Amino acid sequence: YLLLPGRSGAVFPMARLGPTLQVLHPSRFFCAGAQIFAACGGSGIVREPVDVAMLDYLRKFWQFGWTWRDLLRDRPCVVIPDDHDVYQGNIWGQGGRAIPKGREKGFTYGGYVEPPDWVNAVQRTQSAHLPDPVDPAPVEQGIAVYFTELMYGGVSFAIIEDRKFKTGPEAVFLEEFARPTDPAKLDAPGAELLGKRQEEFLRRWARQTGGAFKVVLSQTIFCKVTTHTGAQLRPTTTDLDCGGWPQSGRRRALEAIRPANALMIHGDQHLGALVHHGIDAWEDGPMAFMVP
Repeated sequence: YLLLPGRSGAVFPMARLGPTLQVLHPSRFFCAGAQIFAACGGSGIVREPVDVAMLDYLRKFWQFGWTWRDLLRDRPCVVIPDDHDVYQGNIWGQGGRAIPKGREKGFTYGGYVEPPDWVNAVQRTQSAHLPDPVDPAPVEQGIAVYFTELMYGGVSFAIIEDRKFKTGPEAVFLEEFARPTDPAKLDAPGAELLGKRQEEFLRRWARQTGGAFKVVLSQTIFCKVTTHTGAQLRPTTTDLDCGGWPQSGRRRALEAIRPANALMIHGDQHLGALVHHGIDAWEDGPMAFMVP
């Protein structure tokens, strides 16, 4: 089982990496997001009009397919979009709403910058191969959902969207985003991580019987594992982009998953990590792997 790395197009078409991975003879693939970067290959970004923006995106996704086609053409693959796929540096989906004009900087207010037709087009190109969503009702603006279960080779995969329902920090804290620096004070009441619909899905899924080994696939890990960030390796104490925030939402998600004894697999946070989550005590939660 192989996780394909996100890519910016700077070294397209990764002519050496593709054949090297073929030597491993992986049986299936998981692409956890950032299949494209907005400025893929130095081309910049076209955000409007929508039809031209779609062509701009499709050219970049075509590069993704060209890069990995020899690996993906005859083996199952799970692909889920993340922030860069929808032309955002970070994304707190806030239940699918549009980010109000003037609030786009840093994306912390919560919502989508691009119009819903474009977002849905991105999701279709990347996730239409998945089984039908378990709860297909769209979110705000008519943006579709894709969280679902996939059974393959005796393994039950819960494929979830840990960005789409997540609350924007600036929508919770002060208007000027003066967030607390003490992590203990960051757990904002009412803030969502997965949202009630996905939490209910995970509770049902975790309690299903039948003997299948269970795996959770999502965009990012449900904790903060980095201590320093950036080219200057500056120390960091909080990270509201990772799945560790909001803390109550993270706790509900892990409590829902815990009965499944599932392995969690993620991408996004750059630093590879193998984590044994704690909920009430050290290491009483699921195991999680995040690809470098």
